[in-house]
Amino acid sequence: MLDIIMKTINRIHDSDWSWYPFLKLKPQEDELITTKHAVRYTAQYGLLYFVLLFVMVAYFYSTERNFFGIEDFWIAILYVFVFFLTFVFLAYKFIIAPSWNYRARKLRKVSK
Repeated sequence: MLDIIMKTINRIHDSDWSWYPFLKLKPQEDELITTKHAVRYTAQYGLLYFVLLFVMVAYFYSTERNFFGIEDFWIAILYVFVFFLTFVFLAYKFIIAPSWNYRARKLRKVSK
């Protein structure tokens, strides 16, 4: 079962659309994803998608003054920013990287 999950994660991340617009960051199939990579991906994707979240939070504040119980708009933005960057980093570090690295290690053994 775990093997199926890892293969599915790798299949998604092997496709170019999942790396758009940062296709140049995509590692080779036998390259390990380290913490340094996860931080770089978090900075790139986190900031890009945070802009979209910013628009969403701004929309909710324009329609309703109390966003999840937070009265101040900029405090809400800060919370969303920190939460989202943390979520992206943890996803790369603990979900994507282990499955990618498992395959990378297997490919390295085969090529030796």
